Amino acid sequence: MGKKRPVIILILAFIWLFTTGCQPVAFTKIPDGASVLAVLNAREQTVSFLNAESGKNIATWKPDFTFARMLLTNSHTVLLYGKNAEDVRMLDMRTGKQTGVWKTGKGIANATLSTSGDEIYFADKLHGTVRIYTTAGQQKGEIKVGPSPFTMMEDKAHGKLYVMDLQDANMREIDLATSQVVRTFRLNESPMGGLLAADRDELWIGGHGRGDFPEEEVSVFSSETGQKLRNVHAPFMPVEFVRYGKDTLFVLSHGSNTLRRIAMDTGQSTGELALGANPFGMVSDGQLLYITSYESNQIYVVDPKMMRTLKILRAGDGPIQMFVREGDGQ
Repeated sequence: MGKKRPVIILILAFIWLFTTGCQPVAFTKIPDGASVLAVLNAREQTVSFLNAESGKNIATWKPDFTFARMLLTNSHTVLLYGKNAEDVRMLDMRTGKQTGVWKTGKGIANATLSTSGDEIYFADKLHGTVRIYTTAGQQKGEIKVGPSPFTMMEDKAHGKLYVMDLQDANMREIDLATSQVVRTFRLNESPMGGLLAADRDELWIGGHGRGDFPEEEVSVFSSETGQKLRNVHAPFMPVEFVRYGKDTLFVLSHGSNTLRRIAMDTGQSTGELALGANPFGMVSDGQLLYITSYESNQIYVVDPKMMRTLKILRAGDGPIQMFVREGDGQ
């Protein structure tokens, strides 16, 4: 019996090391009380969490798996994913722990939360589809679209999902009740970024352009007919949109490092602000605008009424995408 005891101890030690070694790493907890600005730093593969008011770094997560984008699905759940990743990972900000792994396979280039908050639309670039998942990670459906879907916008009132394709430059309108593409209309080359103004029945569409001809215009389409209504001048490469109030739209053109404030009724610029180097992401907390500068590793905090930079925050290497999570005030 004495000879067997060391063997048993070694076996138990091996089992303990194996099981604990397979557990996902727990990251720093993000408190519920604070309003948080989360920043995805593409080049260093990290997510920084900053206090949205002070700009101070709360924590930086550095996962050991591949990801390129993120999505906040509720007040505390973050999805990390990417077109070269085999899985979508679910993490809880309150605990810093991984709570789920969705075996999607490669190809997930973008994700959008439904307006109801209980479904997620994934743009699958590898298969040219939109895949619909529950927030629990169950796939409910898959709809064939174009070769390279990316930007998606949901019209809840009419049960439609608009899907822009980077490669074939078409917009596809999906009837969510039937999971069918019911209309397709042409966009400018390499369309990216857009906003559905449902109360105006308008789609505002940006893009990169092609080759030596960078996109200079935002195209405004009727969401009812698919017809182009007008162009709004916003050179070069308008790719991010944030609506502010009823009649104002902020457009970020990363080719010219310029933020523009646009009056939606007239399409005229009512203010411009030069920003950083290759600004790419823009979000709002309802009062301020936060804009990433990809090359300078900075976040610009902008007063939208004054069109003035209030402060510049440090980010990680290659900040490209953000979200704001409002705190509970406790």
